[in-house]
Amino acid sequence: MKNQRKFDKSKPYALVTEKGSVQFFVNEIALENAGLSIHGAGWTYTSQDAAIIEKDSGIENGATRRFTGNLSVPAAKGQQMEFTESVTDGGEQGLELHYRIHFPEAVPLNSYQVSVTIKPERLQGRKLMLIGEETEEITIPAEYGSTQLAYQPVREVQVAPGNPEGFTLTVDEMSPLLVQDNRAYGSSEIELRFPLHQRGAGEEVPSGETVERQFRLRYNQPLFVILDKDAMEDQTDTTDWVPFVLPWDDAPIDISFLNEKPAGKHGFLTVQGDRFVFEDGTPVKFWGTCFSAGANFPTHEQSEKIARRLSKFGVNIVRTHHADANWASPNIFQFDRNKPKDNTLSFDPESLDRFDYLLHCLKREGIYIYLDQLVHRKFKPGDGVDASDQLDNAAKPYTNFDPRLIELQKKFSHDLWTHVNPYTGLTYKDDPAIALMEFANENDLFTQRVTLEPYRPRLEERYRVWAREHGIEVESESVDFTQFTAPILRFLHEVQRAYYQEMQVYLRSIGVKVPMTGSNWSRNLALLSSLQVTDYTDSHSYWDHPKQWVEFDNRPMVSSSSNVFAALSFNRILGKPFFVSEWDQPWPNEWRAEHPLAMAAVAAFQDWNGLATYTYRHNTSVPVDYLSGSFETFNDPARFGLFYHAALIFRRGDVHPAEQTVAIYHPENDIFKSPNPTPWQIQSLLATAEKHRLAMALYESPANVDKFLSSNERMITEDAKEVHSDTGELYRSWEKRIGVIDTPYTKAAYGFIGEVESISLRGLNLHVRTPFATVAVSSLTDKPIAESYRILLTAVGRAENTDFRYNILHTKKLDSGRGPILIEPIEANIKLETGASNLKVWAIGADGQRIKSIPVKAVDGRLVFDIGKDGRTIYYLMEKE
Repeated sequence: MKNQRKFDKSKPYALVTEKGSVQFFVNEIALENAGLSIHGAGWTYTSQDAAIIEKDSGIENGATRRFTGNLSVPAAKGQQMEFTESVTDGGEQGLELHYRIHFPEAVPLNSYQVSVTIKPERLQGRKLMLIGEETEEITIPAEYGSTQLAYQPVREVQVAPGNPEGFTLTVDEMSPLLVQDNRAYGSSEIELRFPLHQRGAGEEVPSGETVERQFRLRYNQPLFVILDKDAMEDQTDTTDWVPFVLPWDDAPIDISFLNEKPAGKHGFLTVQGDRFVFEDGTPVKFWGTCFSAGANFPTHEQSEKIARRLSKFGVNIVRTHHADANWASPNIFQFDRNKPKDNTLSFDPESLDRFDYLLHCLKREGIYIYLDQLVHRKFKPGDGVDASDQLDNAAKPYTNFDPRLIELQKKFSHDLWTHVNPYTGLTYKDDPAIALMEFANENDLFTQRVTLEPYRPRLEERYRVWAREHGIEVESESVDFTQFTAPILRFLHEVQRAYYQEMQVYLRSIGVKVPMTGSNWSRNLALLSSLQVTDYTDSHSYWDHPKQWVEFDNRPMVSSSSNVFAALSFNRILGKPFFVSEWDQPWPNEWRAEHPLAMAAVAAFQDWNGLATYTYRHNTSVPVDYLSGSFETFNDPARFGLFYHAALIFRRGDVHPAEQTVAIYHPENDIFKSPNPTPWQIQSLLATAEKHRLAMALYESPANVDKFLSSNERMITEDAKEVHSDTGELYRSWEKRIGVIDTPYTKAAYGFIGEVESISLRGLNLHVRTPFATVAVSSLTDKPIAESYRILLTAVGRAENTDFRYNILHTKKLDSGRGPILIEPIEANIKLETGASNLKVWAIGADGQRIKSIPVKAVDGRLVFDIGKDGRTIYYLMEKE
């Protein structure tokens, strides 16, 4: 590559996108952008990011990348502007951009241009020098005042001359420049626009017109140019990292004292208001995980070990997921997917036997079951369904209304719930260890659209009957169920609700006793309203869900005011229990160790009823000494390694529920307006879940709450940089990128805690020298930390496979690497107040064995010690000698 210096995200860099536009970053913040754009008739607009690239040369001679493509002219009946572009890393001479633009047909438009945009808030008050035959000096305004700031021919533009974050832009020939403040149009940018259309707005560009321009952009400090982010590899320097592989069949620490055994000893789970309680009145909170696909069918020996392991980690619920997936081997219908059947009407005997024994082992260890029904079932011709070859997995969304597909769901549920488990001697419906169920996973009429024949006309016939009954006139043309008018929203809401009611009535009729819910994700208000007929609500949310399993943003959640808690809270209805059956910050996000304790703490603060991470595993292959998939948590030190503290925080109630309740009120007009409100549009959700207890109130204004908000009424101001819980136990600063949990039984800090001088909690001081880490301390007895004679400290941050490789931006997985898993040792000084005498600190290995004794000092009632590379672990146990 032309650029030989080491890439540093904190320094200025330019990124050439797949479309040929160029983004400029300073300290990881996207600031400038350069590229082509067109204003068509009526000032309709499109940019280079919408271009079709027909040829991309890749990196030539280590310094140049060439693009050939076209950009459709807006409002011009498909006519196009063709372009070729060369982007060259000129080193100290700057970044070169050469454009050749050609119009194969005559086309009317208002303008076409090369533009460089800048963020005024970064350079406000700085000078902008326009140099041509004359030099004009303007000041970058802090606030919008005038749309056109300057217009004149130039050869050079100096942006913030003399400022380290400024730059100089030159053009190869004298060219007109419009400096426009786009804040007039709702943007946040000032545009340096080089118009190439030398006619009046709306006039025709003649056929064959060709224009060339060459630009050079040179920053006032060295600029690293990334011509192709995926062609440039990077590896984390793991020289000082150490292997740490959690065993699949055991746990280094045992907190199974949290579990009462066997599961079900208090009777069936019931709903009382917004809580889950057992039949004998015992309340419960669930902390768990999902078993996915083949992980639902381990051998008997594996089931025994896995169940004991989960209990030791503090897990008391497992959600069985994707057991019906045709891509899994085994699955509930076929033990060997290489021996296919033409239907999904019966269970495979060997698969069912393994599933039975797994549930038996989990029950014995005090672990409850959340039993999924329809997740990924691929209906087949022998099932007697229409267009089986065209139905997606789970036949979404047609299973919400088609009679035959509903009949098959009922048969599946009947066969499963009335099946006698030979290892427990009970039918599933009579086993109180099975606690919860859902009808269909991530499946509804508002997310997946009805288009497939013959299902669509059947739904249309039903709609026309409904419309006549409600006095609604329907056009004679085919009804388009992808367009959500207010009447269609109301109709789909009723159909969705009727499906939930039908399934619930049927399951109750065959003796199923457990609480039930419908679909389980936060999508829109109409879907949420339909869920009011179910016993509880459920939702899913991921931070940095990977794209195509390899691409990700690699953003830390702690640094954002918006996070998963807003979307999850959208599905929490005031007065109903709430469960989160999927959550994760998947590998290879480097900062995922920030998530488990934040999730447990906010869930406890919100007084949610249960959580299950997605996922434990997708298969049962052993042994495994590497991170085997984005969502597989079972051996990830950065996620499952923190389950001890998370289970204690949530199940033991180390973090107390909020003192005040806030409800977001949605009247009926909100629920059925089009477009239908989604969680991402409701401003009042942002960060509120970290300040007060939060729920949604539908139709009627809430009573018995401390405050209610409208959708756009923010509890946390837009300029806020931090949030405190009303209990004083939780705090997060997205400006400092840190979060803390401070309770008598668990204390923790997470995020970039090594970038602040120290973290001081009540009775605990942390001076962390590793930039990113989670450090947690929990009592393992019934005494608070200050009095406990057995205390667990976990310190974990980044974890990777050996030889794992990213692209240069760490936003794409290029090579998954191999075992063993490596951890970055967390170096820190710990000062812990304790009244317990003679506490000794041991580094505990992944196998549970003591690695070494850690030297300690007793200073003014504090236990003082250092952790770091010598420990070769994430776990430190403080015990009375």
